[in-house]
Amino acid sequence: MKLKEEDVDASLTSPSSESSGDVSSCPTVAVIGCGPAGMFFLHAMAARRKQFEEANDTKSLKKMPNVTCYEMSSSPGGVWRTADPSNEGGKARNTNMYQALWTNANSGNIEFFDYTFLDHFGKPMPLFLPRKHVLEYMIARATQHEDIFQHVKFNTTVKSVTYDKDMKKFVVVNVDANEEETTDYFDKCLWASGINGKPNFVKSVNNKLKEGKYEGTVVHSSQMDKIGADVKGKRILMIGDNYSAEDLALQCIKLGAERIFVTSRQCFGIVNGHVSWPEDRVEILRYSTVDGVKKGSGTTILTKGSHAGRKKGLGKHEIEDVAIIIFCTGYKPNIDILDRSLKPFLEGDDYDDWDSDEDEYGWEVDADWRMKPNLLTPYLGHVEPSDELEPNSDFVQESMYKRVNIENTNMLYLFENSIYPLLDIDIASHYCVRLVLNEIKLPTKEEMHEENRLQLLNAMDAPSQRFEIDSEYRKAVIERIDWDEFELEHELTLSWQTYGVECLAMSTDDANYPLPFRGENGEFTEAGKKMMQHCLLDVQSRWDIPKEDASWRTFRDTDTTKYTSMITGTKPISLKGRWIDIDED
Repeated sequence: MKLKEEDVDASLTSPSSESSGDVSSCPTVAVIGCGPAGMFFLHAMAARRKQFEEANDTKSLKKMPNVTCYEMSSSPGGVWRTADPSNEGGKARNTNMYQALWTNANSGNIEFFDYTFLDHFGKPMPLFLPRKHVLEYMIARATQHEDIFQHVKFNTTVKSVTYDKDMKKFVVVNVDANEEETTDYFDKCLWASGINGKPNFVKSVNNKLKEGKYEGTVVHSSQMDKIGADVKGKRILMIGDNYSAEDLALQCIKLGAERIFVTSRQCFGIVNGHVSWPEDRVEILRYSTVDGVKKGSGTTILTKGSHAGRKKGLGKHEIEDVAIIIFCTGYKPNIDILDRSLKPFLEGDDYDDWDSDEDEYGWEVDADWRMKPNLLTPYLGHVEPSDELEPNSDFVQESMYKRVNIENTNMLYLFENSIYPLLDIDIASHYCVRLVLNEIKLPTKEEMHEENRLQLLNAMDAPSQRFEIDSEYRKAVIERIDWDEFELEHELTLSWQTYGVECLAMSTDDANYPLPFRGENGEFTEAGKKMMQHCLLDVQSRWDIPKEDASWRTFRDTDTTKYTSMITGTKPISLKGRWIDIDED
């Protein structure tokens, strides 16, 4: 069934008051959020139920949990929905994508093993897809076994989640659309609200704009629909240099912006990998950060060199007539509803000051530890590690063991770690189903911490990960590496992609995922090899733009013949025109 985004009317569905089997003997599970994570978990649970039914496994069916999902919006999809204030009491209450967004990730890495693009669209699709097509595909896939939305309480806001040690129950206080407050109790809780819950406005930059009394338009990247066609003929400044800036820079060109400037504080973001932009309308301000506002005949934004930029004498700019400023600075997870003991991240993590080295806890390596030789070794030599290392990395969180709260293993988490979030979350949803069904014997608390330490130790050999973990290494990289050396920057990006796919492969093992990335011999399967190839091709598509096509070509116009579906072997098709000339339809 090919559901359209506008067809999903959550007001027609509500959690069923009836279920088969003896409900009193089934464990109860609360799922917080019905974005991709919540949907994928409900789908994985429905798939497992169907598996038991087909095998006539009545014993397992009786043990299936009774699940209730809470979603504040009126329909599923989370951030993949566009904002609909009419359904939110006149004000959107959560983060949404803008209507015309396209994926930065290739479609070959977001296709599901049990419901392919051929199943849904009936034909090969382009390599990069608009937001609304991905949302419709996700919903259709998630509902193929049953109406998973019967388990969802839409238009219901969770006010708090706590754990009662005496009752050994999670206490979920929630409010429905009629402002009626209810308290529910559960054996297990799955936080599936994602890490993109609240737009992140960098305080230091915002303060500079307020102090200078900037009078132009200021929005977050998630609020692009607020300005839309207003960008035509305007000069725009984007704060931040990663995927949001990449997509919005291209979108603003398409909408007719006169000029787009992008501040790149440390030159690590994806925009730095582009060799050209359509019509040469984008300028990357390397090693720079906003420093103030200068008033005159028009508004001028001043930038100064970031830490690395000052060392190199770079970063100072005067950008005249800036009409719109867009914060492409990511998001914060909306974990305010969780009790401190249930939060997946350390309290006090500083999401605004990227240079902060203050951690609540830390760890250290042995005195004789040495990093394995890598592409930065010739430039840095041996860098003595910090006395206390960050206990979190892209793939390890201090308070978690994989998807489990170490102190309370009935508290589970579903959020992405990689740049391919949909696949990442789907793999993790299968792991969480195994946890809920008690198919996994968890290690002791001490063993969990030790496994985390060993994974962090392994991550210390990957330059991109050690940069996040070790402040001394971060300082050495910022001060001594010249990212203007083109090949070096790209080689580091490729190494990060490789490490990310290896971590995804480990997660498919844990989840018994039906599409494994790694075989019994430890080497990549064909699917794993294709995933790796797609990742490398994505990076190359940014820097392999021929000079003769530089006036119009984007990474979304790349050669599609090198990509192949991991599931069906189908090759994606080329767009029916230049990306810069077509819309999301």
